[in-house]
Amino acid sequence: MSEHRCRIFDLCLALPFPVDKLLAAPAHAPVDAQVVFGPAPQELPHALHTYSYLDTAMTFQVDGDGAVLLRTPTARFYVTAGRTTVVDAGPAARPGLVRYLVLHYCVPALLNQRGLVALHANAIHTPRGAVILAGQSGGGKSTLHAALLARGMAMLSDDVAVLRGAAGGIEVLPGLPRYRMVADAWARVQPPAAQVTALGGLRNKVALVAPAAAFHAAPAPLAAIYVLEPHAGDAIAVERVHGVAAFRLLQANAYPPLESMTLPEHLRTFGALVDQSAVYRIRRPAGRWTVDELADIVLAGDPGNAHG
Repeated sequence: MSEHRCRIFDLCLALPFPVDKLLAAPAHAPVDAQVVFGPAPQELPHALHTYSYLDTAMTFQVDGDGAVLLRTPTARFYVTAGRTTVVDAGPAARPGLVRYLVLHYCVPALLNQRGLVALHANAIHTPRGAVILAGQSGGGKSTLHAALLARGMAMLSDDVAVLRGAAGGIEVLPGLPRYRMVADAWARVQPPAAQVTALGGLRNKVALVAPAAAFHAAPAPLAAIYVLEPHAGDAIAVERVHGVAAFRLLQANAYPPLESMTLPEHLRTFGALVDQSAVYRIRRPAGRWTVDELADIVLAGDPGNAHG
């Protein structure tokens, strides 16, 4: 079977299936990790954590060494040592879904195993550095991300933000220049896009490809992390969080499997991230359009302890 190499989050992956041309790496690029088809275990023999996502029929297992087993009704994915993902796909497994799970779940698990931090967040490059927009689904991070792109900022990644230690601080790694958002918000914000594809679904989303000028293809120093939370009030509230509160907030927004974040090496990584980062919680009104105000807050820099 032919091998295809791609680069994502500063990692060169060898894959057993073709990759999007936006991800392609040179054929001679040294391989950091590989994905292969083969037999994967049914269970992890020494699993510390097991967690099921009932809405997606996915189950994660994590063992004490940080190995991850992702199970779906049609395939299993075994991720180990930050270097290898074994895909055991049954005849009913859809190739598109296998590729999606490899890039969006197995790659973050590989990165976590390599000592990096993968957050459920968007990352964007601003004049003061990289800004992380975290939050649970429906929190507003994708719309705010698009609004910042519409103001001339450049994207680093969508849905998964990857951070690593660097000389003098923390840097955010570039992912893929594709992003998704709800179609209604896209029509209202009109961010730059070289390509738009309607996805539909329950939330009627669209997928967009950022033009080259709207994508920052190199690692960027971290400026701040904002965690968005909708609330029932009328005003935007901004609070800088520190210490244990910041640790718990970021841990709650780690990319699945969240259980792997309880392993000692990951706890140390999160502790270092909290010590070196400016972390803010933004509570935004769920009942009105606040995207322009939120963009102003993010671009203004340190908002202090409160806003609104």
